Amino acid sequence: MLFEFIGTYLILLGLFYAERLFGNYYFLLAGIIISIAVYLDLHVNPAYTTLNILSGKSSSSDIITRIIPQIAAAMLAALTVSLLS
Repeated sequence: MLFEFIGTYLILLGLFYAERLFGNYYFLLAGIIISIAVYLDLHVNPAYTTLNILSGKSSSSDIITRIIPQIAAAMLAALTVSLLS
């Protein structure tokens, strides 16, 4: 649960600041970040987690352990970006 929160938060911040740091080549960093998330089986998207639950690949308890931390991390990342900008 904590890993989902921290991972989602860091990925969203990384994707936001990638464009600022790398200019037109930000898509390379974004691809690397997403590849790492997929490799670690980090569900950063509640829609992906919901799809896994509906298809039977994950249990319904993942709603609490994955989706709620994802949404909270996204909200905190948006707040962080707005405060730092």
